Amino acid sequence: ESLTRPVVDTLKCIVFDSPTDMFSHPLQTTGDTTMTKAYLYYKDAFWHTALNKTVGAWPPDNHFLARPTKEGVRFNIRWHDGPVACSAKQSCDGLLETYYSISNETFYSSLSPSPDEPLGSIWDTDGSASVEKLTRAHAGLMDTLAPLLSQKDIDRTSLHLPSGLVVGVWQRPTLSSPLGKGYTAPTKVLYEPTMSGPPDQACGVPGLSDASYRNTALQPWGNKVPI
Repeated sequence: ESLTRPVVDTLKCIVFDSPTDMFSHPLQTTGDTTMTKAYLYYKDAFWHTALNKTVGAWPPDNHFLARPTKEGVRFNIRWHDGPVACSAKQSCDGLLETYYSISNETFYSSLSPSPDEPLGSIWDTDGSASVEKLTRAHAGLMDTLAPLLSQKDIDRTSLHLPSGLVVGVWQRPTLSSPLGKGYTAPTKVLYEPTMSGPPDQACGVPGLSDASYRNTALQPWGNKVPI
């Protein structure tokens, strides 16, 4: 069954506003970009046991804009967005979310096998190339956390390398490929009414509303499945 023109136009819609109350700087949302989440796995979840950081973000001034490091790895950390298991007060292991943003970076996104396989990972048992990446990521993380480590008088050399890096990588649609490739990022439409107007104006689809966009984007489930 062929799709109607309004449905096709809705699925092709690409809007990503960056209101200043959410983003201190605009994200790179044009060209070949991905929405990527990355987690480093540590056998010692030092952010729990040493830094006592379990909620919030670092740097604290912007939760979605990742900052580069000299190692060529970007970071914007969420302390609470990753599972941690503790067998005792000072014995914990877990995953630390180190990156969640949209950009054209390739350190994390290159770990995805293909646009149809968002999940990617490397481990310290995979060989020297993986160990090199984990070492780079750890060095960049230590640089990013330097002010916090200094406050707690923690020697960065006392913190062991991560054992793994797990990523989820979703391709974002482009103007030349508006329906995207493989599994696309679920946030290809983020509109701010004061910037792009309501959905029908932002996407150029007459009559489009929050509800009708939801039902179209989630087809064939529509509003039959709760979110």
